Amino acid sequence: MEPITDDPQIGDKLCYRRLTNLQEPIITTHFEGADIQLTPIQIFYKPKEGVFCFGFESINSNVGIYGNYAQTNFLVGFDLEREVVSFKATDCTKYLSSI
Repeated sequence: MEPITDDPQIGDKLCYRRLTNLQEPIITTHFEGADIQLTPIQIFYKPKEGVFCFGFESINSNVGIYGNYAQTNFLVGFDLEREVVSFKATDCTKYLSSI
């Protein structure tokens, strides 16, 4: 699989042409007290048909942003008193029928 280098709409983003969903890689994010494995649906986004782009970007800062794609299929809990964020793997499609 080769990165796309000839599409001006994509610019300098890391993207690939693919007709089917990506099956790899698995990326592990490390937090104090927990490691979370991210699947391709949480790592890549689909800006147009047949194109998948890497959903992480480099920033020149000590600030980290854990974005909405990385949180896909997780229930995220915030305990403000203990200052703890928790993640529970889930299938978010099961909640669509209740909306």
